[in-house]
Formats: sequence, C-alpha cells, structure tokens
Amino acid sequence: MLHVLSLDGATVATLDASSELSGWQIRDIVNKNLGESRAEAFDLVFDGHMLHDGDLLSNSGEMIVTIVWRSSPKIVTASKDVVSIFDSSGQKLQTCDIPQLVGVSFSPDGSLWLGSTTDGSVLIYDTDTGEKICSLKGSRRRAHNATFSPDSSMVLVPSPGCTALLYDARTGESLGTCCGFHTDVRLGIFSPDSSMVLLVSQDGFASLFSTPSGSTLRQMSEVGKWNSSVHFFSSSDLVLTVLRDGTGRIFDTTGCCRRTFRESGWLSDAALSPDDSKVLLVLSDCTARIYEIAGEGKISKSIALGDLGIYISPYPVCFSRSSSKILLALDSCEVKVVDSCTGDVICRCKGGKHHITSASFSPDGSQVLVSYYNSIPKIFDSTSGACLLDLPEHPSVVFMASFS
Repeated sequence: MLHVLSLDGATVATLDASSELSGWQIRDIVNKNLGESRAEAFDLVFDGHMLHDGDLLSNSGEMIVTIVWRSSPKIVTASKDVVSIFDSSGQKLQTCDIPQLVGVSFSPDGSLWLGSTTDGSVLIYDTDTGEKICSLKGSRRRAHNATFSPDSSMVLVPSPGCTALLYDARTGESLGTCCGFHTDVRLGIFSPDSSMVLLVSQDGFASLFSTPSGSTLRQMSEVGKWNSSVHFFSSSDLVLTVLRDGTGRIFDTTGCCRRTFRESGWLSDAALSPDDSKVLLVLSDCTARIYEIAGEGKISKSIALGDLGIYISPYPVCFSRSSSKILLALDSCEVKVVDSCTGDVICRCKGGKHHITSASFSPDGSQVLVSYYNSIPKIFDSTSGACLLDLPEHPSVVFMASFS
C-alpha cells in the first residue's frame, strides 16, 4: 500500500501499489483528491529523494510518499542586455545586466537561472538572492542552447571543437565532455532521469551520451538527419523527433525506429505530452494532428486540428503540465489554446501588436505567458483568453519570457 502524506502527516491519498505507479500517476491522483489543479505546485519525495514524473514505484509493502509544496512560480524575462525576475503578481524582484544576452532559463526546481551570451559565457544565478554562483564557458552562439538537467544538478553547454561540456550547476566544476561530431552542436537535451544527454549537430546527426562522464552510448542518425524538435518520453527509453525528410519518428535509446509518422504534408514541428499519452504534429501547410499513444509508440486514435491559423516553425508549441491543453503560437500575434482530447479551441490569447518571441503555460496550466518582438509581455487566462497582467515596461525588446 502506498500512502501519500503532507508534511504535517495528514493523509492525502492511499493507493494500491500492487502494480507499478509512475510519479505522474501519483501526482494526478493527488490533484484529483485535492479537487484543484495544482500540477507542479508540489514535489513528491520518496525515501529521501525527489520522485520525478517518469520514476516508477513497485509494490514493496507499506510505502510513504511525502508532498512538499512549492512557492508561487516566478517569471524571468530577457531583453537586450537585461534579465528581470518577477513574482507571479508582476512585482519586479531582481534586475541583472548581462551584455550580449541571447537567452535565459530557470532550472527545473526553480532555484537557479542561467543567462547565455553571444561570446559563449553561461552565467548561473541563485533565484532567491540574485547572487551569481558561477560562470561557465562554451562556444560563441547566436541562440540560447545551454540547458539544465531535470534534477537541476548539471548544465549542458555546447562548446568549441564540435563538443558539449557537462558542468556542476552550483560549483561550475567540469564533469565530462561529449564529443564525436564533425560540426558544432546545435542543441542538447537531457533524459528525464538525467542519466543521458542527446545531442544534435548542426548538420543533423544525433548521438546519445551518458552523464556525467560524457561517454558515447550510441549514434542515433542512421535513418536520416534530425532538426531541432526533439523530446524524451518520461520513461527515458523513447525519443520523439522530426527529421529533415519531413517525417516524425519515435526512436528507442538503442537507435531503433519504433514508429514513423507520415502525413499528407511536410512536418515542421512536434510536441509530446508530459504523461506520454499524446503526440502533436504540426505540418508546414498549417494543419496539425494529435495522436493518442497507447504505449511503446503504438497509436490508439488521432484527431485532426482544423482552422489552425498560420503557424511558422519554430514558433512555440507545447502541452500544459497536466497534458490537457495545447498551446500554439501563431503568426497572427495570437496564441491558440486547444483541448488535447477533442481538438476544440478553448480560447485565443490576443493583445500583442508584433510577432511572438516566446509563449508558455504556467506550472498549473491556468495561465499563458507571452512575449512579443516589440510589445509588453502579457499573462493570459488559459480558459477565457482574457489578459490578466501586463508585465512592467522593459528597457528594450523582450525576446524571451518563462515561468519557473
């Protein structure tokens, strides 16, 4: 039997653990028992360690999982040489000057944030104090491509010599080097359990590496070249990607292709729901399709999305944390929120006057944060589409904004 307790010892849920339960399944049951949507407003702790959504618990007698509530999410914005941190009400908490800034991101636990610059520097800061923790060095860049591991302990930084370096996020210590490409590393993502990293080179070749050593596990590119749409399943054993031949593929981590998605048009982007149950494919003709995944990449049904609007890759497209909603940023300066089960439009978030530079759901999925090329960033209600908040004026164009 699995008991889910709050920190004061109160029982939130009691579950039959006769079969395996994932962290996400436990989280979903807790949310239903609480009677409100609080996805990612709390962490689950088992046996002294954080329980990630993809982790599995098997029956082993009486087990206890504890809920640790998180504080309200913060918001980070990046403009020309300035990073600003806000609380959820729009109150500015910090401002940090970082010359030649190309991007920022929070660590998954929200305790750290990093800023990337064109000269290859990656600066890591403490979210609460604003103190700089360490400075890392990578290759010169025009786009933000440094990333935290899901457990927030490591940072991956593409580096000179067609390599990527793994660093300790809090000390800046070099942990390992991933190498073996003939061109520079374009992007890298960690597996949900932080045990692997998948790198894609500028010329479209992909390889899998172990962490933190950086040793090569295997090449993943035998069937075609990859673009920048790459997503790990929460189990860490499958990867969704879009290839440059216009198809979508699901690979296992041995490099074997488990599923190929071929549509009537060229695939330009893809997204994977956090619970692994749905795949969204966006086509170059501005249509889309939602596939329901039964397991092992098998399809149970699909839904076509009509009246999508003008979508141009790589505009933001993603699922909410609960997997119930889909966000699609369009070239009409609006964000469309869609029900992931029916394909029906829930709302349209309008208000910006210039093209969208970033868009994301809040952790609980109730809000949408949107930044524009030359407009004030806005927060919308993800059910009604009403604008809830305009973030304060910024010294220059905001090219990125996200929740912690």
